[in-house]
Amino acid sequence: MARQKKIKRYTKIYRSAGGPNRTPMKIVLTTLGVVALAVLGWSLYEPVYNLIMGNISLEDPSSSISAPDPNVSASSPEGVSDPDGSNSQESSGSAQTPDVSNPEGVVAVYLPESVLLDQAQRTAMLDAAVSNGANGVYFDLKDASGVVTYQSKNETATQVEAISPRAIDLAAFVSECKSRNLRVIGRLHCFKDPIAARGLPDAQVKYAGTEWAWLDNSQELGGKPWLNPFSQEAQTYLSDLAYEAVELGVDEIVLDSVHFPLGFSLEQASYGQTATPATQQQTLKSFVSQVTQRLNGRGASVKVYMPITAVLGSEQSRYGGNPVNLIDNGVLLGVMPSLFGNGFNSTDLVLESPVTTPYDTVSKALSAALPQIDSSVSKMVVVQNYTANNVDPLYNKTYTQEDLEAQQRAVQEQGISNMIIYSTQS
Repeated sequence: MARQKKIKRYTKIYRSAGGPNRTPMKIVLTTLGVVALAVLGWSLYEPVYNLIMGNISLEDPSSSISAPDPNVSASSPEGVSDPDGSNSQESSGSAQTPDVSNPEGVVAVYLPESVLLDQAQRTAMLDAAVSNGANGVYFDLKDASGVVTYQSKNETATQVEAISPRAIDLAAFVSECKSRNLRVIGRLHCFKDPIAARGLPDAQVKYAGTEWAWLDNSQELGGKPWLNPFSQEAQTYLSDLAYEAVELGVDEIVLDSVHFPLGFSLEQASYGQTATPATQQQTLKSFVSQVTQRLNGRGASVKVYMPITAVLGSEQSRYGGNPVNLIDNGVLLGVMPSLFGNGFNSTDLVLESPVTTPYDTVSKALSAALPQIDSSVSKMVVVQNYTANNVDPLYNKTYTQEDLEAQQRAVQEQGISNMIIYSTQS
């Protein structure tokens, strides 16, 4: 609390210039004036004091000043980037990190890999997260390139040389988080894993029934192999990594890329003799259920990451059907407006220029998607704290603190109290 300054009182300020000669009328009027000023000062003391001390905010809806319209964006930009970390951009200017506290649920901030693997940056960001009201951290255990970010003792991870040379001591990192009362949420990319796919020939998606690895693009354009969801070897590798992370103290595992490959020449992708289109979704569902049961037995929860666009009908073929069927106990919904691109049109939802209206986009998308998900399922969402680079300038905008806060309000209004603030710019 700020130290209050002493007020110097002058005993002669109320004396008239004419000396002690005062008429009775003057005395009465002077007395009434002093009383009126005292009453006014007392009535103003508490709200003014609270405003100065930060107990109320000019944006606090409980105060007498109206809260900002959720559809109106602030003008001060902040450093942001695309969620996949590619083509990241810094906008000019700066902004303070908004207060993201939420006493009723988990509000976690994403630790980019560059921060996670650097002790000084990591400590600074954890401290900043706590000081701004966050109570959780979200980070990659294994990223979309197949790199394992912690010092794993998993034999397969060592065999395929997946462990980062800068890998962190996961137990020490968890301790660092728990000392700050932060919930630890680890993301594990599953079948999108070119490192393991190259190192485990029997566990990779094949090309047209041959022994050659299928690639999601031409080799000249950087095409990469994928793990085969039908492969027991691939499933075991992923499940063992998740189990190891929980044993080292991670509270919750998010399974990402739980789907079949994306890319070119998908009709040439082969998954084995027993694989059929009818069994694709069942295979994914079984994998999620087995990992969930295994980790629930260790006191950890599991969520499947799912872009809300998939729930609303976009590219469901990669999941072998309706992706909602893969959800076991929990789901992490990606509701970032950038997911909708320049616009979105499905049976349940039509959005025009979704990035420019973050409150409306998140609110409408959740209203359309949530009725399709069982009410008993634990739900968490990812909101956008970056400026998209996959959207045409005409349909884009620089995201600010107010845009983040607008998304948070939209989420909370849908009855969801758990969320992840996502940006690859720490």
